[in-house]
Amino acid sequence: MDGVTRTASYVESALLVRFLVERFGWMKMAAFAAEYGKARGRLNSNDERRRLRLPRNTRVRPGTRDPRLPPDADAVRATFDRHFGEPWDRLRSEWEAGMEAAQPGPGQAERLVLAQRIYGAIRNYEMWLLEQRPEPSREMQALVRDAFTRANRALAAGSLEEGRRAFAEARGLVDQLRKPRSIARR
Repeated sequence: MDGVTRTASYVESALLVRFLVERFGWMKMAAFAAEYGKARGRLNSNDERRRLRLPRNTRVRPGTRDPRLPPDADAVRATFDRHFGEPWDRLRSEWEAGMEAAQPGPGQAERLVLAQRIYGAIRNYEMWLLEQRPEPSREMQALVRDAFTRANRALAAGSLEEGRRAFAEARGLVDQLRKPRSIARR
């Protein structure tokens, strides 16, 4: 999953939580979240679940669910009805209708997209950096961090164009690290 898609899924989840909190209150949401988490299980994809290998000589204990199986969709959906008194399908329709009706003000959509792209790029860079042996020099890491920081600060200050420039600089620095050019000397 690329950084933009991953970030969009975080935002989508956050928007659902906001909708539920605004509609039902924080206390109901907190109680729901605890049960939903148990019904949903670990937040990994069904494909990752299928590839999961249990340690040798491990058996799934009676009364527990095999971690390789997807969550029970009916049990997950039922948590919405139990806690909010409405089925998931109705809540989802209302939530989606509210998002469709919301119109971003001038520049807000561009700002949101740039913020998501910056966040996604930072996460991708951090994950890539964890795997590097040897890791890039401290100086180069500081340059990358500074460019990302300037992009976020410019965006927070409302300067979309400066945010784009700093983000482009950060991406260029990361590209240099990830795909260094060989230079041959004669």
